This record gives sequence, structure tokens and C-alpha cells, in this order.
Amino acid sequence: MSIAVATTAQRLAQIQKVSRWMVWLTLAVIVGLGLLALIGLVLTWDNPQHFEAIAEEAFRFKQSAIRYSAFNWMVGSSLLIINILPLLYALGNILLLFNGFAHARLLTMEAATRLKHIGLAFIAMQPLAILTHTIAGVLLTMNNGEGQRMLAVGIEGQHILTLLFGGLLLVIGWVMGEAVEIAEDHKQIL
Repeated sequence: MSIAVATTAQRLAQIQKVSRWMVWLTLAVIVGLGLLALIGLVLTWDNPQHFEAIAEEAFRFKQSAIRYSAFNWMVGSSLLIINILPLLYALGNILLLFNGFAHARLLTMEAATRLKHIGLAFIAMQPLAILTHTIAGVLLTMNNGEGQRMLAVGIEGQHILTLLFGGLLLVIGWVMGEAVEIAEDHKQIL
């Protein structure tokens, strides 16, 4: 019984092949996210039922807590768009990282920097989500009557896990950058 051992060139070719597929998948996610945001904006414009349903889902409010108005539509839409900006930044860096891998740029300072930027984006997502949800509660219910206004601040398990994941990517990128610098120093010595 023999075990086939892939050569370095074969493993690099596999990494490049998978990375090319991941470039297209990441691009599809970015385009899909953009289309979903656009469809959400179109469906909720001047449509109270859709606005209230999406606001209930996005901000986790009771549907009866939010009433449609042009102001609420602008506030809700703006906060949702602000909320996805770090995700789009992370996805853009993921796309560029996979593109570098697809072109055999593996252990480079560029790859290390991309990993750090992805980690920072994931770290930024969670405080921003907490902040935008809190602001949404105040602004979207401020025209409600007494006892129907909301101020809600919440931290969920997903916030903590995403922060830890972002921190992990940040540190891996940092360590990778140090490894690249050490490898370059060794090349200069030899």
C-alpha cells in the first residue's frame, strides 16, 4: 500500500485552483449582497408593510413598534447600509487575498496585510452593529407615544464570536507578516 505524496508544485497548483474558484464565489457574494440591499431599498420605499417587516427582522423590533415614515425609511436604510460597510470591506480584502493566492502570491506581506484588514473589519462589525441597533431603536421609535419608545442595547454570542474571529485573523496576519520579514532576512544572509 503506497501513499501518494503531492509535490510542492502539485500542492501550489491545487491552492491556485481552489483560490480561483473562491475569487468567483466571493465576487458572487459581494454582488448578491449589493443586489439584496438594492432590492430591500426598492421594496421598502413607500411600502409600509415591507418596511416594517424588514425593520423588524433587521433591528429585531416588534413590528408594531415601528411606523413607516419617510424619516424612518431614511434612518433605517442609512443604518443598514452603514452596518454592512465593514462586511463589504472584509469581502473586498478576501477577494484580493484569494486573487493573490490564485497567482501564487502566498507568503507575502500583501497577504499578511489583507488578513489583518479582514480581521480588523470583523472586529469593527460588532461594535458598529450594537451601536446602529441602539441608534435605530431611538430614532425609529421617537415619534411613538409615551411608553412605546425604545432604547435597547444588546450583546449576543455572535458578537463575541465574531470579535474573537476577527482578533484571530488579525493575529494570524501579524504573525504571517513577521514570518515573511524573517524569511526575507534569511534570504539576504544567504
